[in-house]
Amino acid sequence: IEQCRTFSSNFPTNLKIDLLCASPIRRTIQTAQHCFSGHLRHTSGKILLLPYAQEVGDDPSDTGSPYHVLQDEFGDVIDVSLVEENWNSNDGIYDSSCEVLHERAKQLRRWLRERPEKEIAICGHSVFWHFFTDDVDEEGMKTGENWENTEWRCYRFAPGPDADASIVIDEKMEMVRRIKRGQIDRRVDFGKKYDLLTFNCSWCSEDQEDRHFLSKSVAQEAE
Repeated sequence: IEQCRTFSSNFPTNLKIDLLCASPIRRTIQTAQHCFSGHLRHTSGKILLLPYAQEVGDDPSDTGSPYHVLQDEFGDVIDVSLVEENWNSNDGIYDSSCEVLHERAKQLRRWLRERPEKEIAICGHSVFWHFFTDDVDEEGMKTGENWENTEWRCYRFAPGPDADASIVIDEKMEMVRRIKRGQIDRRVDFGKKYDLLTFNCSWCSEDQEDRHFLSKSVAQEAE
């Protein structure tokens, strides 16, 4: 939790979040609350739950509760309007086969690209984000780097018509990493340089479970 508070205090103030989202699993909702507690004023005030952002697999720790249970626990903190009855079934579009995961990731990217908001933050899970960022092959083997705790990655949607809503890593990635690590002046105004900014962090609760977090912020590119 302390790591999330540190993240929140260091989150760039020039990235004004228009929409805050999370996987509908308890730990990601809690992570979104802690990491973005000081930034919700730029949103509707609620965390929009995205079933398509849920983690891979059918382990109990990766299978969420029915939406009415979440609603009872979190109340007005969350928006369950996109959560279906079978979202935690691990079946259909929520199956863990590689083909389905690629499709789910593609549909999530399409949804994000069509949103009217300029800056969106999503709290999700590290394994699924490999599919989201297309860092896996057709058999599900990772082709990119592992996500490190509190790592920031910048992406932009590929230009032009693209049925897959592909994203590409920004060439300024290394500069963003160095900003996060305090290796260069944090006053650099990078908020208007990127189309899409992602973060990953882990934290532990009292039961010492690993918590994985990714935030995606879409910033309007400078003219």
